[in-house]
Amino acid sequence: MIRTAALLCWMTPQFRRWLNKLRKGKAQTAGTELEKQGRATVGKALHEYATLWSSWANEERPRRQTIALYGDLFSLRHQLAAEETTRPLELVWGIGIATRKLEFERSEFDFEYPILTQVAE
Repeated sequence: MIRTAALLCWMTPQFRRWLNKLRKGKAQTAGTELEKQGRATVGKALHEYATLWSSWANEERPRRQTIALYGDLFSLRHQLAAEETTRPLELVWGIGIATRKLEFERSEFDFEYPILTQVAE
């Protein structure tokens, strides 16, 4: 992944403009050496950034899952508070899961249901 991103970086117009400014008035071999150094510098910086970003992303993942769960519960709270009389909602907590294979219209599917349930208010 990093190599692909690094290779794409060389093709950006900004990198090309920067390289062309440095190459002006220099010999072809010097320009090639400048490009080589530029690629090495950008590749190193990109690798360091990707390493930092990867560790941040690993730490951030559980936080984002918690935020998503909170959002779902908050939405459910509003639905319960609305108390629609045509389709009332009820919040039930479950503990443990019982699983069983069931058949419906000649196709099997897994059926999962909590072993113990309790209505929550």
